[in-house]
Amino acid sequence: TDAADNNIISAFNHDLAAGSGTPEYRVFTVGTAGSQVTTIQFKNLRDKTTLPVVQYDNIQFQIRLYEGTNKIELVYGTWTISANATAFKSAAAGVKTTAPAVVVTKSSSGIWSAATFLNGNYVGNAFNFRNTVLPDAGRTFGFTPATATADVAVSAVFTLGKLPIGVGVPHIVTGRFRNADPCSPVTFVATLNITGANTFTNTQNVTIPAASSLDVNFAGFSPTVAGVNVVTLSKPSDNNNANNSAVYRQEVTTTTYSYSDTAASVNSIGYNTSAGLILNKYTVTGSVKVNTVNVYLANAPTVGKKVFAVVLDAAGTIVGMSDTLVPASGDLNKYYSFTVKTPPTVTNASFFVGLAQVANAVGYYPVGMQTEVNPGRNGAYYTAPLAGGAAPAEANTFGRFMIEAVVTNITGIASYELSNSNLLVFPNPANDQLNLIFTDKTAESFDMKLIGLNGQVVYSENIKQFAGQFSHTLNVSGYAKGIYFLQVTTDKAVSTKKIVIQ
Repeated sequence: TDAADNNIISAFNHDLAAGSGTPEYRVFTVGTAGSQVTTIQFKNLRDKTTLPVVQYDNIQFQIRLYEGTNKIELVYGTWTISANATAFKSAAAGVKTTAPAVVVTKSSSGIWSAATFLNGNYVGNAFNFRNTVLPDAGRTFGFTPATATADVAVSAVFTLGKLPIGVGVPHIVTGRFRNADPCSPVTFVATLNITGANTFTNTQNVTIPAASSLDVNFAGFSPTVAGVNVVTLSKPSDNNNANNSAVYRQEVTTTTYSYSDTAASVNSIGYNTSAGLILNKYTVTGSVKVNTVNVYLANAPTVGKKVFAVVLDAAGTIVGMSDTLVPASGDLNKYYSFTVKTPPTVTNASFFVGLAQVANAVGYYPVGMQTEVNPGRNGAYYTAPLAGGAAPAEANTFGRFMIEAVVTNITGIASYELSNSNLLVFPNPANDQLNLIFTDKTAESFDMKLIGLNGQVVYSENIKQFAGQFSHTLNVSGYAKGIYFLQVTTDKAVSTKKIVIQ
């Protein structure tokens, strides 16, 4: 396993001693130049006397090296067992260069013809043996070099299917490239070319290790014209020119973020009978209000279940939600627009939008998906607990979540931040009563609501032209136990606190 131990060929890596005959070590070469075969032979040996006891009185094997093809063979002759008690012993067989080893592995009681190959060092069985199992005479393990394949594929284009002008920029397109050559790294120039409503070109110098994939980020671009872009990634010609480019259709809008393109939904995702949030992550440059969440609803069992849309801040806290929807069959297999009741403001930050799935005795998978390479892009698709409140977990092995965010650009518009310090709530958690204290110095009207996880407003109060401190004691003893959100909304801002009633 030492990285310094390179260029090793081992047929039976075990301490050996003289066997029942005269030990021999021979090297002989046959054939014509360019296709010669060199044989290295070990004969009349045995495993060294030690504990456990000797298992074979006589063993013999060869290493054969083939010129031209570079093939290696490990060949085993006729072995003789010892009269000692059977015992487990371990050896090694295989080849190792500067790349990971390729080894032969078997259990001590396993027949030699059932041995398998392992790419890398031993992790379980080594090349184990005991005197109850002999190699069949002539047993051969062969190692043939992988054929070099000069082929680099454009595996995927990662960009937005809908990109909002001004706030979703500069947008960085990422390409995934795969080097199919198992032996050699490859260096090339990758090209991004955007045509259509907007034009942009960028190149990147790329080096990919053998048998590896690499995600390459291109320079950011900032479209200014609404319309359709064609995003193309390409690379130079090689042995397979059928995979040298890939295309993504992109719509430049004034309002909408989306990863989905015009492809159809091929599957759907959900929590089965459990509850949780299914989310997409987007990033804002400037300031926006998140007004609407469009979700492609799918899966027939979704009909009659409860779902609602949510908006989360970068930390995973729910800052906006829609009314609850009980989908009918006519709502499926298309985008449904969920209106965010109090649109939150996002400034120079990432945010999440998605669908909340409420637990149900009958499982359902409500969010449509498109096909994407596995693993998919980073920083796009997530899941989170139904109540939010924690960093969402990345979920990029399923597909492309068909969830859109519709925003209004308010960059440059004067805003007023309502600090959570203006809103005091105690005790929290509460079981009988909840004390609410709100302080405002601007003499404006505000709404105060207590909202359940299903979107139902269980308490609402409007206070007009108020300045100073407002206090109220709310009797919550009759409310169902669980998580609620206390939301205070003015004409200029919104503040939300999570409340636990127990």
